[in-house]
Amino acid sequence: MMNIIQVVGGPGSGKSTLARQLLADWPGMAGLMRVDRYLRNRQPDDGADFLLLPTSVDWPLVMAHLDLLAAGGTVTMPEYDWANGKRMSPTHPPKPEQTIRASEWLIIEGLYFIPVLSLPSVRLFVDAPAGVRRERSEARETNLSQNLGPAYDQVADPLYTEYILPQRKLADHVLDGTLERKRLADQARRYWASQWTGWG
Repeated sequence: MMNIIQVVGGPGSGKSTLARQLLADWPGMAGLMRVDRYLRNRQPDDGADFLLLPTSVDWPLVMAHLDLLAAGGTVTMPEYDWANGKRMSPTHPPKPEQTIRASEWLIIEGLYFIPVLSLPSVRLFVDAPAGVRRERSEARETNLSQNLGPAYDQVADPLYTEYILPQRKLADHVLDGTLERKRLADQARRYWASQWTGWG
């Protein structure tokens, strides 16, 4: 059975840090699905808020890939051209970071929990103050901060409040994203260990 951990939070909240630490802690036993690789092609009428909207994700493809992994298969995550807002043509062979193989643990990292998921999962929301999230996004020069540019304050914070923050209420557990990465991962593991019944 594949155990799924959904890690959600705003840009710069610490969700990527947590996901990478969990992946490092379980070498050969875990895979990482990054939902931002599943953005749809940007359309002419899409606004500056495109990158932060739940409707910008190709959810049917996400769920199809999850079904394949649950059945023991291997999937190749799409590669996204952030500058042009288009999904890139597949490469042969795919890059190693695009490949997810069926494993005991699957970590799914994104801004939103998967809307409809037939497989059991633990839903973690990673939170951090607005100033911390902004500072981290700028310091790391993430795809999001680079593409929002000067519109970051006008777009990211309002959309965080409207769309991303409500995900907190859907979470099974909320984590403090300002914690050091190993402590953050340890708290996540302690939580699902307490919820272990029924896991594979």
